[in-house]
Amino acid sequence: MSPGNWIALLLGCGAAVPLVFGLPFSPALFPFAAFGLGVVSQGVKVTVDTLVQRYIDDAYRGRVFSVYDMLFNACFAAAAAVAAVAVPPSGASAAVLCCMAAGYAAMAAGWAVYARGGGAPGVAGPAGAGRRAR
Repeated sequence: MSPGNWIALLLGCGAAVPLVFGLPFSPALFPFAAFGLGVVSQGVKVTVDTLVQRYIDDAYRGRVFSVYDMLFNACFAAAAAVAAVAVPPSGASAAVLCCMAAGYAAMAAGWAVYARGGGAPGVAGPAGAGRRAR
């Protein structure tokens, strides 16, 4: 499986996790939701890290990793800020979980289209398959 298809699959699984493990609002299922979203998050990050390491020239790799890692961590902080505003005091919101699932589904679909079109070297498709960027 190409890295692009793997990322799309992980993001698709991320769309299912909040619906399957979150919507019942069962405390017994929340650890499974956290684990599932953690696997999705880290799986995508490791795959993208691999692509960066494989296709970014040595002279720029450290700077690219620095910016990429900072943006990855900033997204976690931004998500916490959005959750603080969007989630009601009770902590239960089917609408928020459905929006999360829709966001993951949109990212999965967008990434799948991008990868199939050969949008980046090594991601997928005939335009970038197996070539190393110089």
